[in-house]
Amino acid sequence: MRNEKRELYREHVSRLRKLLPAFCLSRSLTQRERLRGEIASLIIRPSILLEAVPSAVDPALRADSYAVSDAFESVTNGIRDDALIDRCREIPEDSPLRDWKHLTLAVHTLYRGNHDAMAEHLAMIDKGTPPAALVPVLTAGMSSGTRSELGRALVDDREVLRDAVEDLVTSIENGVQDHFDDMTELIISGIEDEEAARKVAERCFREGYLRDLSPARLRQLGTARWGKRETDRVFAAAIAEEDPGLSLFLLARSTAAVLEESDPLPGELDRSLDLLARGLGTAGGLAASDRQIRPALSRYAKLIIDGIRNRLGTAEFRRFEELIAPIADRSEPEAKKADGSSHDQLELFDL
Repeated sequence: MRNEKRELYREHVSRLRKLLPAFCLSRSLTQRERLRGEIASLIIRPSILLEAVPSAVDPALRADSYAVSDAFESVTNGIRDDALIDRCREIPEDSPLRDWKHLTLAVHTLYRGNHDAMAEHLAMIDKGTPPAALVPVLTAGMSSGTRSELGRALVDDREVLRDAVEDLVTSIENGVQDHFDDMTELIISGIEDEEAARKVAERCFREGYLRDLSPARLRQLGTARWGKRETDRVFAAAIAEEDPGLSLFLLARSTAAVLEESDPLPGELDRSLDLLARGLGTAGGLAASDRQIRPALSRYAKLIIDGIRNRLGTAEFRRFEELIAPIADRSEPEAKKADGSSHDQLELFDL
């Protein structure tokens, strides 16, 4: 995957080196606009122009590239630097960097709560350019009356979030984790509808998990909004197909947490047991790569059996005991992760 990214990057640099001299020397407005659009579609990050534009060809464009790169890094890291933003605003509208300029200013205005200004900047980003992939993600952070509708659209359109995350990973080779964290925070904090927010959190977690991005910030956001137990359920649903072992562990832990409460909310235990039963049915036999999961899963399974012994009727208890017994009986010592296992982030789940 990394080799493919490097090859794509080199290909874009090569094409830019052919197109940029023609753009810089052209006096035809029509030709310049055509070239500007073609060049803009190749700018997968602003700093790529520093490799593609020799100083002698267009020193002003190189200076603008530095300006946008610094401003974009500043706003996505939550750093307030008015001088960088002011310099970014100076980039002309006929520049190939226009889309990155407006993306940077959109993030800047969103952080400052000016959603009208953010919408204006997003409207200036041309479709088909790398920044355009992030427009739906940023729109999810709007606080206008359309936010719930936009949130539902993001939930319903799987391609939107996937493309946005893939664009982040592909186009920003340095600081990918920081940008992923920033975008997920914008999404979760920007959607008021709880069901929509949960579904988007599932999507963010799954896409990040598949790309070995840490879910630490996303977990903090979920815990602050829904509590640790519900966040475990959200994450479990996200990876039920890709990693049934970890998904089952998260469901077992959330169920054990309910049983620790002396007086759980009505229906909460039934809901937890139902989710766990479905997880057990989906997981089937745990694969060899799940051996790191088994000791912790067995521990929680035994806690659950002890916890429900006096809370369920005899027949219901025996049915559930039989269902959960296979994972409670596992006593294998904790093993090192097998090569190729997907559990690179298990320490984040307190295993």
